[in-house]
Amino acid sequence: MRTTGNVNTTAAKLFGPDLLQEVIKLYSTDKTSYYKDIVNQTIDTKQKYIEMLQMGEFGMAPVVDEGTRIGYDDFSTPQSKQYTPVKRALGFYVSTEAMESDRYMVIRNGMLMAEAFNKTLEQVVANVINNATNTASQWLGPDGLCLANDSHTLDSGTADNNSTDVFGPITLETGIQDLAGQDSHRGDPMPDMGPFTLVTGTGLMGIANRVCFSDGLQGTPDNDPNWGGSKIKRYSANPYVTSTTAWTLKSDKWKSFLIVKRPLTSKSQYDIDYDADKHQTTTIYLPHFGDWRGLRYSSGA
Repeated sequence: MRTTGNVNTTAAKLFGPDLLQEVIKLYSTDKTSYYKDIVNQTIDTKQKYIEMLQMGEFGMAPVVDEGTRIGYDDFSTPQSKQYTPVKRALGFYVSTEAMESDRYMVIRNGMLMAEAFNKTLEQVVANVINNATNTASQWLGPDGLCLANDSHTLDSGTADNNSTDVFGPITLETGIQDLAGQDSHRGDPMPDMGPFTLVTGTGLMGIANRVCFSDGLQGTPDNDPNWGGSKIKRYSANPYVTSTTAWTLKSDKWKSFLIVKRPLTSKSQYDIDYDADKHQTTTIYLPHFGDWRGLRYSSGA
């Protein structure tokens, strides 16, 4: 910061990192958060990376006759993955001349910066869904497979949470039934009875609202109860989900998370070479998933 006593020093103090931080914080508070309907947990850490274990479990307890030796099971963590948060940053210059004629420029730019970071977070989190079937390494879970896959590995064989069902009242019921029938790593029932969150892009807003919140079965002349819709506790039409046909059904049991190593942090500095103030904001985070169970994805086509 400058140490001279002119008006620009005052402006630098008024519109320095503390105010920029407050502007970003206040602006972010008023924004709709779509990403919270995708990730179920926020993990604050200072570690370089976090290792997530895809948990195994004990098998069923067998009958043991009197005087017979008790068997000992082997608990295991069959798969694991290290997750390393990444740094994102933006900055802007404000010249001395600009500050002399527009003392509120930093506040305005702070609002624009907050918007940029907000939409970045929304897009990055939504990309977990957008890349549900992407086999690139960055999108793989602890079992080495993408989020939505036909061959997730279990001790008992394989299982899937992926489909091409076009969204509708019957396919919603099918998706709920699939989640209710999911198995544990040992192949034992691991039912997920909801309630569930439905996430789609904006292209399915109309039919999704009709299917989820009609009293009867949407689109039919019958008086069948809409039991599938009654299992949906929340519907999120996410504008950052790119597919116009894909839909995702998830529960609170799905192990999805946002690892935050550094929240939004602003700094300012006077650059004597350019006679300007530099303002920058950084953050370090990573959204991902630690298990595929508790989620069912359909490309819708």
